[in-house]
Amino acid sequence: MKKQYLLIITLIIILAVSVIATPVEEYKPFLHKANVPEHPKLLTSGISEVQLFTGEERFTYPIALPPGTNGLQPRLELTYESHKTKDRPTILGTGWKLTENYVQLNINSTLNNATDDIYELVFDGVKYDLLYIKSEERFHTEQETFFYIVNETGAPNGH
Repeated sequence: MKKQYLLIITLIIILAVSVIATPVEEYKPFLHKANVPEHPKLLTSGISEVQLFTGEERFTYPIALPPGTNGLQPRLELTYESHKTKDRPTILGTGWKLTENYVQLNINSTLNNATDDIYELVFDGVKYDLLYIKSEERFHTEQETFFYIVNETGAPNGH
């Protein structure tokens, strides 16, 4: 009987100490009164299209960019395509993609032969083959668009 009383008293003491040791949640005003700094207005609408035959929905959200050198301005868009939701997800999620602008090297399946390599420019969603003009030391698009690309990497392998 004494052992039962001793056990009950010990449990009550442990419970009381644990209740007292629990920290009290303090009031944090920054959680309840958020301050949003001044910012430019965000375009909250995009372009939505539904294909009547397939039922595919495509939503495009254009992102405004400042013009670059000589007025060259890339187009940057966030696009959602409902029929691509079963594809491998991108960093943005399934069905979403971001337009990209880049130069890539197509090696034509020959790793050791650099003579058949083709440089390609992808700009505003359109792919252009690039040709090297030795007299100008720069690349032009195969179908003339008056774009040119200068190789300034200086890598020992020429790329």
